[in-house]
Amino acid sequence: MHRELVFRFAQHLLIFPRLLFLSGSFGPRTLRPAWYLHYFYIPALGRNDFMNVACIYDFDLTLTEEYQQFPILRQFAREIEQKHGITKIDDYFGKLCSGQGIDIGVGAMQQILIDCRDIFTDISNESMRTVYAPQIRLAPGLPDWFPRITAYAEQQGLDLEHHVVSAGFTPLIQGTMIAPYLASLRSGTFLEGARDLDRIKTIVDPNNKREEIIKICKGKDVHEDLPIDQYKFMYENVIVFGDGKSDKRKFNFVRERGGLAIGVYEKGNEADLARAQRDLGRRVHHLVPRDYSANSAIEWVVQGGLEAIAKRTCTLDYRMIQALQLQHLRNQEQIELYSRHLQNCGDCQERSRPTQIWG
Repeated sequence: MHRELVFRFAQHLLIFPRLLFLSGSFGPRTLRPAWYLHYFYIPALGRNDFMNVACIYDFDLTLTEEYQQFPILRQFAREIEQKHGITKIDDYFGKLCSGQGIDIGVGAMQQILIDCRDIFTDISNESMRTVYAPQIRLAPGLPDWFPRITAYAEQQGLDLEHHVVSAGFTPLIQGTMIAPYLASLRSGTFLEGARDLDRIKTIVDPNNKREEIIKICKGKDVHEDLPIDQYKFMYENVIVFGDGKSDKRKFNFVRERGGLAIGVYEKGNEADLARAQRDLGRRVHHLVPRDYSANSAIEWVVQGGLEAIAKRTCTLDYRMIQALQLQHLRNQEQIELYSRHLQNCGDCQERSRPTQIWG
């Protein structure tokens, strides 16, 4: 037992600089005894060898540098201009869907079906998967990110899975180089008729992705009641990634349950950073450039999050801390109890920090 404690203590010393770096300072708060005990001594008393952890990603502008339909729109740009008078493919869905007050999720699928009649005449599930999907510009560092971060998680004693929840089109994601690394893909699907796409089969509501997160975490239907210890993924062991307004609800859902919320923006684009701060500020723990390369900011953040999950000993339902901070508790005894807990729990303090912006 003593040998194990010494080994775990030495192992934790190796990651000590990273924990300090992620805490944001080398000041007294970071080094007080309660923090030291939380991250160093208590984890050595033992945890399960492997815990299930999920990374759940949006797709467009989270894992990509462009909307997934852009290769199709580029191919038919001339026909789109002739029919709709649209000269920039960026405006296709904006003018034909959101500009008309149509929900961009189901609206995008319906607009593609409409234009399949006379513009996108060769579009099928197969052509989307084999012709257009490989043309989608993925974010830097992909797909190498997936095996690299999975291996890092395994070193921490974690069994990491990757999932995508997107309001886009399933075949356009299936045909990219990231698809082999996904444990599940939840996105819209089409039925085909005699010649081409015929009807919408399923959709993912861009403003209700949290239902898909519940399904992933339960491993079952969203409406099936389960004891929390039968969930495949505890919410506090979820890391969720997104880029925009449609991700707000899922960020709130995961963050208030103790998971890690990461917003991304286009690397080097100050305007996009400002947009991300406006849309996602206070809803995410970190805003990072959309770059999954080795030694990138996003890698530092996720590695730190995985280390925190592996060493976590706090079993308090984090929703109580959220309620405390939002001043939603009215019972004075509860307020005092959870205030004391927050004051002494380094893990809950880290999960309660304001959004950190990485350049």
